[in-house]
Amino acid sequence: MEPKLLVGSKRVTLLFGKICSGKSTYAKAAVKATGGVHITVSDIVKKVSGKVTRSELQKTAHMDELIAKELVNEIAKYDYVFVDGIRQKSIVHRICKHFGVDNVMMIWLNVPDEMRRLRFEGRAVKKDDISFEEADYRDNKLGLEELQKSLEKSYIKFNNY
Repeated sequence: MEPKLLVGSKRVTLLFGKICSGKSTYAKAAVKATGGVHITVSDIVKKVSGKVTRSELQKTAHMDELIAKELVNEIAKYDYVFVDGIRQKSIVHRICKHFGVDNVMMIWLNVPDEMRRLRFEGRAVKKDDISFEEADYRDNKLGLEELQKSLEKSYIKFNNY
């Protein structure tokens, strides 16, 4: 059973962007400024799938219903939440339906490809077991491009974060 929402008590900010666009950096700064909580979708995916590397995590699109349910349950624990890393519009729709569209803000971080590549190559994260090009391609294959197009009128856009 999913937790019930007390109307008006929840603020959810969904952060979107391509790989290495600064979603987590933005969320960490926002949490510091607001006292909110940062939830990373990849942590939820790791929890429900048992997968760890980027190549494994990007093969979990078939689990979007389970991921959405776990994410909703995690968001429900807090009043002010910043979520980054959603790739499927079905997950966004589930969050908006559960918490109410008026309680959800969406922000898209738009960063030039070369800047994202430099960030990816410079961060040396263990989970990054594939190239930047492959990671970017797989994110789009998961549904990121489709998500961007479907939500384009609903989000605030920040360039070069």
